[in-house]
Amino acid sequence: MNKDIFNILENNKLKYINHIDDYFKKYRGNDIFTIIPALSAGHKNAHSYYSVSLNSDENIRVSPVFLLVNPDFNVSNFETTKNIFLFNNEDPYIYQRNPYGTIRKKKAKNFDEIVNHIAQHPVMLIFKGCDDGHIAKRFKTKEEAIEFLSLLEKFEDIFEFDISYLN
Repeated sequence: MNKDIFNILENNKLKYINHIDDYFKKYRGNDIFTIIPALSAGHKNAHSYYSVSLNSDENIRVSPVFLLVNPDFNVSNFETTKNIFLFNNEDPYIYQRNPYGTIRKKKAKNFDEIVNHIAQHPVMLIFKGCDDGHIAKRFKTKEEAIEFLSLLEKFEDIFEFDISYLN
Protein backbone atom coordinates (compact mmCIF):
# COMPACT_ATOMS: atom_id res chain seq x y z
CA MET A 1 0.00 0.00 0.00
CA ASN A 2 1.24 3.44 -0.92
CA LYS A 3 2.67 5.40 2.04
CA ASP A 4 1.55 8.65 0.40
CA ILE A 5 -2.08 7.58 0.71
CA PHE A 6 -1.65 6.93 4.43
CA ASN A 7 0.09 10.29 4.88
CA ILE A 8 -2.72 12.15 3.09
CA LEU A 9 -5.39 10.35 5.13
CA GLU A 10 -3.54 11.01 8.39
CA ASN A 11 -2.87 14.66 7.52
CA ASN A 12 -6.57 15.21 6.72
CA LYS A 13 -7.48 13.68 10.06
CA LEU A 14 -5.03 15.87 11.97
CA LYS A 15 -6.07 18.99 10.04
CA TYR A 16 -9.77 18.70 10.97
CA ILE A 17 -10.07 16.53 14.10
CA ASN A 18 -9.94 19.43 16.56
CA HIS A 19 -12.47 21.43 14.56
CA ILE A 20 -15.44 19.05 14.70
CA ASP A 21 -17.79 18.27 17.59
CA ASP A 22 -16.83 15.32 19.80
CA TYR A 23 -20.05 13.56 18.76
CA PHE A 24 -18.61 13.03 15.27
CA LYS A 25 -15.30 11.57 16.50
CA LYS A 26 -16.68 8.12 17.35
CA TYR A 27 -18.96 5.65 15.60
CA ARG A 28 -20.20 2.68 17.61
CA GLY A 29 -17.08 2.89 19.79
CA ASN A 30 -14.65 3.18 16.87
CA ASP A 31 -12.26 6.10 16.34
CA ILE A 32 -12.09 8.20 13.18
CA PHE A 33 -9.89 6.66 10.50
CA THR A 34 -9.63 9.86 8.44
CA ILE A 35 -11.58 12.99 7.56
CA ILE A 36 -12.43 13.88 3.96
CA PRO A 37 -13.09 17.52 2.97
CA ALA A 38 -16.56 18.21 1.53
CA LEU A 39 -18.01 20.97 -0.59
CA SER A 40 -19.05 24.12 1.28
CA ALA A 41 -22.62 24.21 2.54
CA GLY A 42 -23.71 26.71 -0.11
CA HIS A 43 -22.25 24.85 -3.09
CA LYS A 44 -24.91 23.62 -5.54
CA ASN A 45 -23.46 20.08 -5.55
CA ALA A 46 -23.00 19.81 -1.79
CA HIS A 47 -24.61 16.95 0.10
CA SER A 48 -24.58 18.75 3.44
CA TYR A 49 -26.80 16.24 5.24
CA TYR A 50 -24.08 13.62 4.74
CA SER A 51 -21.24 15.81 6.03
CA VAL A 52 -20.58 17.87 9.16
CA SER A 53 -19.56 21.46 9.68
CA LEU A 54 -16.46 22.72 11.44
CA ASN A 55 -16.91 24.42 14.81
CA SER A 56 -15.04 27.46 13.57
CA ASP A 57 -17.00 27.90 10.31
CA GLU A 58 -20.36 26.25 9.57
CA ASN A 59 -19.87 26.79 5.84
CA ILE A 60 -16.82 24.49 5.78
CA ARG A 61 -17.88 20.84 5.71
CA VAL A 62 -16.05 17.53 6.17
CA SER A 63 -16.89 13.85 6.39
CA PRO A 64 -15.49 11.81 9.29
CA VAL A 65 -14.64 8.33 7.97
CA PHE A 66 -14.59 5.15 10.05
CA LEU A 67 -13.06 1.83 9.01
CA LEU A 68 -14.80 -1.20 10.54
CA VAL A 69 -14.15 -4.90 10.02
CA ASN A 70 -16.72 -7.62 10.68
CA PRO A 71 -15.54 -10.79 12.41
CA ASP A 72 -15.42 -13.99 10.37
CA PHE A 73 -18.58 -16.06 10.53
CA ASN A 74 -19.93 -19.32 9.20
CA VAL A 75 -22.08 -18.53 6.16
CA SER A 76 -24.04 -21.78 6.50
CA ASN A 77 -24.98 -20.93 10.10
CA PHE A 78 -25.43 -17.16 9.92
CA GLU A 79 -26.66 -15.35 13.01
CA THR A 80 -26.94 -11.58 13.36
CA THR A 81 -26.14 -11.76 17.08
CA LYS A 82 -22.44 -12.57 16.52
CA ASN A 83 -21.25 -8.91 16.58
CA ILE A 84 -21.72 -8.66 12.83
CA PHE A 85 -22.33 -5.12 11.63
CA LEU A 86 -25.21 -4.84 9.17
CA PHE A 87 -26.52 -1.81 7.35
CA ASN A 88 -30.27 -1.23 7.35
CA ASN A 89 -30.58 -2.41 3.75
CA GLU A 90 -28.65 -5.62 4.46
CA ASP A 91 -30.92 -7.32 6.97
CA PRO A 92 -31.28 -10.86 5.64
CA TYR A 93 -34.46 -11.36 7.64
CA ILE A 94 -38.01 -10.08 7.29
CA TYR A 95 -40.04 -9.46 10.42
CA GLN A 96 -43.80 -9.89 10.13
CA ARG A 97 -46.49 -9.43 12.76
CA ASN A 98 -49.35 -11.94 12.63
CA PRO A 99 -52.94 -10.95 13.47
CA TYR A 100 -52.33 -11.91 17.12
CA GLY A 101 -49.38 -9.51 17.49
CA THR A 102 -46.64 -12.11 17.46
CA ILE A 103 -43.59 -11.12 15.43
CA ARG A 104 -42.13 -13.80 13.23
CA LYS A 105 -38.69 -13.71 11.69
CA LYS A 106 -38.13 -15.39 8.37
CA LYS A 107 -35.34 -15.36 5.82
CA ALA A 108 -35.54 -12.75 3.09
CA LYS A 109 -35.90 -13.98 -0.49
CA ASN A 110 -32.25 -13.04 -1.20
CA PHE A 111 -30.94 -14.26 2.19
CA ASP A 112 -28.05 -16.29 0.75
CA GLU A 113 -26.95 -13.46 -1.54
CA ILE A 114 -26.91 -10.95 1.33
CA VAL A 115 -25.08 -13.23 3.76
CA ASN A 116 -22.47 -14.23 1.18
CA HIS A 117 -21.87 -10.59 0.26
CA ILE A 118 -21.37 -9.63 3.91
CA ALA A 119 -18.94 -12.54 4.40
CA GLN A 120 -16.97 -11.67 1.26
CA HIS A 121 -16.90 -7.91 2.04
CA PRO A 122 -16.15 -7.67 5.78
CA VAL A 123 -14.43 -4.26 5.59
CA MET A 124 -16.62 -1.15 5.74
CA LEU A 125 -16.07 2.55 5.34
CA ILE A 126 -18.68 4.60 7.19
CA PHE A 127 -18.90 8.27 6.20
CA LYS A 128 -20.63 9.89 9.18
CA GLY A 129 -23.00 12.75 8.50
CA CYS A 130 -25.50 14.81 10.45
CA ASP A 131 -28.15 13.02 12.49
CA ASP A 132 -28.61 9.66 10.73
CA GLY A 133 -27.29 10.79 7.34
CA HIS A 134 -24.49 8.29 6.89
CA ILE A 135 -23.08 6.74 3.74
CA ALA A 136 -21.30 3.38 3.76
CA LYS A 137 -19.51 1.06 1.38
CA ARG A 138 -18.22 -2.50 1.80
CA PHE A 139 -14.90 -3.92 0.59
CA LYS A 140 -13.11 -7.25 0.52
CA THR A 141 -9.92 -5.95 2.17
CA LYS A 142 -8.60 -2.95 4.10
CA GLU A 143 -6.25 -2.25 1.20
CA GLU A 144 -9.19 -2.05 -1.20
CA ALA A 145 -10.99 0.35 1.18
CA ILE A 146 -7.94 2.60 1.49
CA GLU A 147 -7.46 2.57 -2.26
CA PHE A 148 -11.07 3.71 -2.62
CA LEU A 149 -10.41 6.60 -0.23
CA SER A 150 -7.51 7.67 -2.40
CA LEU A 151 -9.97 8.21 -5.28
CA LEU A 152 -11.93 10.81 -3.33
CA GLU A 153 -10.69 14.38 -3.61
CA LYS A 154 -13.81 15.58 -1.82
CA PHE A 155 -16.59 13.74 -0.03
CA GLU A 156 -19.18 14.28 -2.76
CA ASP A 157 -17.05 12.20 -5.16
CA ILE A 158 -18.48 9.14 -3.38
CA PHE A 159 -21.76 9.65 -5.22
CA GLU A 160 -20.01 8.81 -8.49
CA PHE A 161 -19.60 5.22 -7.25
CA ASP A 162 -22.09 2.49 -6.46
CA ILE A 163 -22.62 2.69 -2.71
CA SER A 164 -25.33 0.06 -2.43
CA TYR A 165 -24.47 -2.98 -0.38
CA LEU A 166 -24.40 -5.32 -3.38
CA ASN A 167 -21.72 -3.53 -5.39
